[in-house]
Amino acid sequence: MQSPVKKLVIAGGGTAGWMTAALLRKVLPQNINIQLVESEDIGIVGVGEATIPMIQIFNQYLGLDEKEFLRETHGTIKLAIKFENWRVSGEIYFHTFGAPGATI
Repeated sequence: MQSPVKKLVIAGGGTAGWMTAALLRKVLPQNINIQLVESEDIGIVGVGEATIPMIQIFNQYLGLDEKEFLRETHGTIKLAIKFENWRVSGEIYFHTFGAPGATI
């Protein structure tokens, strides 16, 4: 017979680690302890997140108010991703998320 899970450890922080912890806290029983372990030696990468519009569903599931979240984090809404040297050297391509700005 297996004993029930009592503690879950997430190795690594950053956006992926914290989002994982938030989602697991929402879906797992409250009696399971969730611990996130981050390295003090690894700084913030700071390259910007490639968050796509599906993040809205994630935030809604967590019960986050998106306007408040953006205001408090000084965040912005990404309308596209820019690809440089797309097919040939010097060519630029913008991959937009739907009709840019239409639903924002």
